[in-house]
Amino acid sequence: MEKSNNIPILILILVVVAAGGWYWYSLTNQPVEPLPTDGQPVEEKVDMSSWKTYRSETSGVQIGYPFSYNTSETKPAGVPTTSFTENKKVKFTVVTSSNVSSLYGKDWEKTGTKTIDGVNAEEFHKVALPGTLPSPEVAYVIPSKNIAVTFYEGGDERLLSAILSTLKFTK
Repeated sequence: MEKSNNIPILILILVVVAAGGWYWYSLTNQPVEPLPTDGQPVEEKVDMSSWKTYRSETSGVQIGYPFSYNTSETKPAGVPTTSFTENKKVKFTVVTSSNVSSLYGKDWEKTGTKTIDGVNAEEFHKVALPGTLPSPEVAYVIPSKNIAVTFYEGGDERLLSAILSTLKFTK
């Protein structure tokens, strides 16, 4: 009769061992995020398959932008400006002006340089007013092409980089 008393204990031990084995297996078989050689996580690419392309023969620029954005061309103060908007909010602009560098005055701080389509661009960030949060606005000024691209909401760095990667100079 002792054998029949051990059966529930054996079943309990088997269940505990099986559960432990399943738990260990699930922990050791998690997907591993690939790392580049610098040790930083690999960022997912922005899906640009449905993007539209804006092209201006006048300014000599071509740039890709998300399908959900709309474009409008205006000339505030006589400066040709193309605005890219989503839900009536300006996401970024492309400005064409022979004195494009002068458009970014004391409210902007030059923070570096970047190469865009093989051309040197100056990077500017909007200076925050005292007591306010840092501004997410960033501009890339390409004096040799009389072009400036300004991003207004900051946010997704991957999206900003993807948009800049599509910028091409056609003249």
